[in-house]
Amino acid sequence: MTTFEYLAVLFSVVVGLAVTQTLRGLLRIIRHRRSIKLYWPAFIWTAGVLQWTIFFWWFSAFGLAQLDEWHLTTLLFVLTYSSALYFLLGLLHPDDVGEGFDMQAHFNEHKTWFFAVFLCLGLLDVGDTLFKQANEISTLAGRSLVEYMIFSGVWIVGAAISLRARKPGVLTAVGLTFLAVGGYICFRWGGVLGPTLGNG
Repeated sequence: MTTFEYLAVLFSVVVGLAVTQTLRGLLRIIRHRRSIKLYWPAFIWTAGVLQWTIFFWWFSAFGLAQLDEWHLTTLLFVLTYSSALYFLLGLLHPDDVGEGFDMQAHFNEHKTWFFAVFLCLGLLDVGDTLFKQANEISTLAGRSLVEYMIFSGVWIVGAAISLRARKPGVLTAVGLTFLAVGGYICFRWGGVLGPTLGNG
């Protein structure tokens, strides 16, 4: 077993817990759908963050596997990133979802925390990309670099706007934009860059 395979178990568990938390939350919503007050921005942001969580795990499996040496700071960095994803999905889908649960009230109550963490995660992602480029395990160049810059801009600016936004329409628009741009990145890079990195 390589160092990466040994350490990947740890952050993979965190990512797995994030996905599990989301699925359990959605299941509780379905069970109590007749009495729960639904809020579509929460579903849109769930889709966006969940999509990126899965892509983070997929891309890390190829990119980080190429590291020849692992340091404690590297592990802490990856754990912080995956833990932030778990935190975001946990805020959207708490354990106390039940009859009469008001998704809008819950979302608004924790909106500042959610988008503050989301903003920090966007900045952390830029740091992650710079780290990979410094260690020559990033293939970002040309078109893909431009795409990443656009995606990062959507992420960071969108998070800043959402922190101050009060109207559901704004939160929905920003969420859909992140979902769409993030989806493009996930499917294009996951299909094009993934196999390349895996074979390298």
